[in-house]
Amino acid sequence: METVTINDAYSIYNELTLEDKEYFLDLVERQIVDDRRNAILARAKEAEENYSNRYLNFPKP
Repeated sequence: METVTINDAYSIYNELTLEDKEYFLDLVERQIVDDRRNAILARAKEAEENYSNRYLNFPKP
């Protein structure tokens, strides 16, 4: 797989038509939402496992 820098990606992005830029941004936004959802799911699974194993760790006041 070829490595692309942020600057390379931005240069390529600037060559796109307005319609393609909008489509690309929509794809990126959807990917960010999916990534956040997956992070929340992973944290929820970790919390459930900690709860079932009685690894409760409450902050001290």
